[in-house]
Amino acid sequence: MKTFGRSASIGSVCAVLLVLLPIHAFGQAGLPPVGAEAFQRDRGIEGEFLYGLTYAEIEDIVVFYTPGEQPVELEPILDQLRAPFDPSKFGDLEADVGPEAAYDLIGAVIELARRRVPLEEIVDEIEALTHEAEVEWAAAVGAVAETEAELDEADRSFAEGGDGAASYRIQASASYKNYIVYFISYAKVKTQKSGGLFGWKSYKSDSLRNYGEWSCDRVGGGNTTLTWDTTKTNASSNNKSRTWWPLDHKLSTLKIEVTGKATDSAFGTITDSDTYP
Repeated sequence: MKTFGRSASIGSVCAVLLVLLPIHAFGQAGLPPVGAEAFQRDRGIEGEFLYGLTYAEIEDIVVFYTPGEQPVELEPILDQLRAPFDPSKFGDLEADVGPEAAYDLIGAVIELARRRVPLEEIVDEIEALTHEAEVEWAAAVGAVAETEAELDEADRSFAEGGDGAASYRIQASASYKNYIVYFISYAKVKTQKSGGLFGWKSYKSDSLRNYGEWSCDRVGGGNTTLTWDTTKTNASSNNKSRTWWPLDHKLSTLKIEVTGKATDSAFGTITDSDTYP
């Protein structure tokens, strides 16, 4: 496998990002200077590549971040980066941060990749920026952010227990985010209690278990399958994630199975499961 030289230190990467100006009303400081104008332009252009990229530049980036003798799968990357910008090609990124921030975050990945920043550092920087964008988007749409930015996705059902104002529910959700040179799979579990007229609020269950399996085929053949089983006490959320990198796994084959089990002295035990795809 190709080893990645330290072409830039963590400090130098931070310095590069911090000097770039904020670009949107939500104030995502640290993102590259693509902004609303570029976002609108790249939504309207047919066939050209996003962020001013060329075919040769995309190929160079993909080859650089693909390990050793692995075959290079270029076409899926070309499709993602071909205008107009389509946030649905990047997993749940748009749902969590909004369309313009999704565009900016992918632009940040491209900017770091152009500089050949080591992959480990790209992951660290982008995860920090994504978290900031999630919090800002949650606030912008009126969600209540407690321990983390969270939205109640209408297409992900809850399993409910209890009755009336004391109703209690759990949600397990399987999702992923695609950042071109790497992708992350998520298995999340959370519990909530009804506040009556005040809606649903995060609720700390006595015990909250998250367990399941994810698998993904390797580009060069074979499969990676991993299982997990974690339990937290006095918790309203229990999340698990896995970073898949470099470009040696086929995102199109990613499978996630997650089950959440909450046990509480006041409400008993409830479970919920979700899968991707």
